[in-house]
Amino acid sequence: MLVFACTEDRALNSRIARDARRIGALVNAADQPEDCDFYVPSTASRDEVVLAVGTGGASPSLAAHLRKRLESALPEKIGPFTTLLGQIRQELRGLVQDERRRGEIMKRLSQDDVYLAFAAKGDDAVRIHLKQLLA
Repeated sequence: MLVFACTEDRALNSRIARDARRIGALVNAADQPEDCDFYVPSTASRDEVVLAVGTGGASPSLAAHLRKRLESALPEKIGPFTTLLGQIRQELRGLVQDERRRGEIMKRLSQDDVYLAFAAKGDDAVRIHLKQLLA
């Protein structure tokens, strides 16, 4: 069980935390790291791509700031690109028996030049790279 104590009353949040622990729950008390058993990172997602930044409760505002900076650096089409790479990864399991070789192919397909080709020309551009790597 998880309990979030997030009132504007610090004393009430602490009391909620004590009561929750008595019944075996883990607690996150907003802006009170001393009353937290866990912290919630600042997150951003684009389909399967998820960024999470945390500061161990020391500065949630810094975590949010860093998350925004990182999120702005994510390529626009990274979600669909990731979905395609997931499909290719599954296909490779049937095509390439050597696990290390599959990993090498996936690393190559994950590079910036392949993403840029995908962003400009779509799935077919990545499939062309894949065929070259398999040849």
